Amino acid sequence: ALKGNHDVLALTCPDVICDIHCEYIRAGSDIIETNTFGANQITQEEYGLAGDVIAMNEAAVRLAKKAVQIVGRPCLVAGSIGPTNTSLSIASDVDHPELRKLGFDEFVAAYEQQIRTLLDAGIDLILIETAFDVLNAKAALYAAQSAFQATGTVVPIMVSASLADQAGRLLCGQELEAFVQTIAAFHPAVIGLNCGFGVLDMERFLPVLAKSVPDDIAISCYPNAGLPDSAGAYHDSPEYMAQKLAEFVQNGWLNIVGGCCGTTPEHIRAIAGKVRDIDHIRPLKSAKTLDKLDLCGLGTIDETGRMVIAERANVTGSRRFKRLIEQKKWDEALDVTRSQMKQGAQLIDICMDSVEDAPLCMREFLRRMNAEPWISRYPVVLDSSDFEVIRVGLRECQGRCLVNSISLKNGEDEFLQHAREIHALGAAVVIMAFDEKGQASTTERRVSILSRAIRLLLERANFRLSDIVVDPNILAIGTGLEEHANQAVSFIETCRLLRERFPGIHTSGGLSNLSFSFRGRDDVRAAIHTAFLRQAGSDLTMVIANPATMSVQSDPELARLADNLVACRGDDALENLLEWMKTHAPEGDAKPVQNDRSDAL
Repeated sequence: ALKGNHDVLALTCPDVICDIHCEYIRAGSDIIETNTFGANQITQEEYGLAGDVIAMNEAAVRLAKKAVQIVGRPCLVAGSIGPTNTSLSIASDVDHPELRKLGFDEFVAAYEQQIRTLLDAGIDLILIETAFDVLNAKAALYAAQSAFQATGTVVPIMVSASLADQAGRLLCGQELEAFVQTIAAFHPAVIGLNCGFGVLDMERFLPVLAKSVPDDIAISCYPNAGLPDSAGAYHDSPEYMAQKLAEFVQNGWLNIVGGCCGTTPEHIRAIAGKVRDIDHIRPLKSAKTLDKLDLCGLGTIDETGRMVIAERANVTGSRRFKRLIEQKKWDEALDVTRSQMKQGAQLIDICMDSVEDAPLCMREFLRRMNAEPWISRYPVVLDSSDFEVIRVGLRECQGRCLVNSISLKNGEDEFLQHAREIHALGAAVVIMAFDEKGQASTTERRVSILSRAIRLLLERANFRLSDIVVDPNILAIGTGLEEHANQAVSFIETCRLLRERFPGIHTSGGLSNLSFSFRGRDDVRAAIHTAFLRQAGSDLTMVIANPATMSVQSDPELARLADNLVACRGDDALENLLEWMKTHAPEGDAKPVQNDRSDAL
């Protein structure tokens, strides 16, 4: 009944485990792992030993530390955290992609129990290893942060992925670079690769790893001693494995090397002899302050130029999408998203706010989207005014997502509480120009509110500038009211001022809000949008829009009139545009709207 349960050996055969540790320390290991790879409630439940998890972890740490004392040379003890035998991203029933055996919070509870025990027992670092599902790894990282707070002990974290195919993807389908972007947002000390391949097959992935991992995070690689044969034996010799790893270090790809399955003390002795005196290891330095916002799904996106966020998977902005969600026509709802991405969008805005049981709909949609490889490669923008919906979405996104949005509308305490939870789950965030007094509609108020919010995120929530997106609120122009005439100018000016004040900050806005006054005249709306985007230039780095409407060519005269309206150029800009509309089909008068999105936030 206990066959394959190696973790229980810390309780049943302690001397054997201690002797193994001693052999590897004597061979030259600087880090040894505790025998706790599966010592968590999820894995041990299958063996009927969930109640022994704490004892297993305590014993495993005690044995590792005892071995260090016996050998008498410095060696760090890493608490080994395995991925369990269950996936958070892969459905438990192929015919029902929304089903999971367990949920994110159940994983967090199991991991936190294990990590707290390891910390109390005195480990030197945490090793989240052989990650085949990035959501499992995110749950472990989130649990580690909770355990740090609960115990008052903080140790470095290493995260190591196991690739499943020659294309360099995890079992959940995520590409290596996307995995790095997702995990780097948690700021671990080390990101690397282990298991899956021998040292030869691992080589092709290390340049990608070295290019993707930020400068302030170390890189590790501990491959198998080759691939196992039919009898389960590994055949890479110690000399061969050591020589290849030494080459990787000399190439400047790695900071930490070692061995996984099939690696004997002889392998470690050979590796230590080859690499210990190499000077040309990958340098570690402070991460550069970049204006690059790393967002990803199962794949990465090209983040050069203005990024387009697809707006149609939004029940508050698309009647068709809302109807499909209410009728549970999930496949057709996914087709809406697929169409937006094919038309050129780079991110997927998903909003379920005006449907019954929005949190459940968000979970259902994201899980079904995760089963669609073509769609799930794109980053998700979680769009909701209900933080419970955001909270659910954060626990389902496989990559690094963007939360849209939070604001100071209900004060600093709630703002920081939500921001810290977003950060703890590895996401970036959009902040809106709202405060306790309401929505900002002047440049001065926009800049003041958003500057205050940015500083709170930087100083009290541990955000980096490149992980913050500001939305100064695109409000409608052409309403006929004088105070609305310069709203586009104010938005663009706010973006410019904030990017000067906070280099690296990103800016965003909902493009369709600008032209609400011209509903029914798609030609006019398209011309206004084109003029606005041109005038905003590089100061608007992201835009929420329907990509199908962004490349429409306008009549030259209409383009000129729209340009004047957006720039608030002349007292007669709106009058001239309305006169043009009277003599050009389609028929329809502009309908003024109120500039208030408070119900949506």
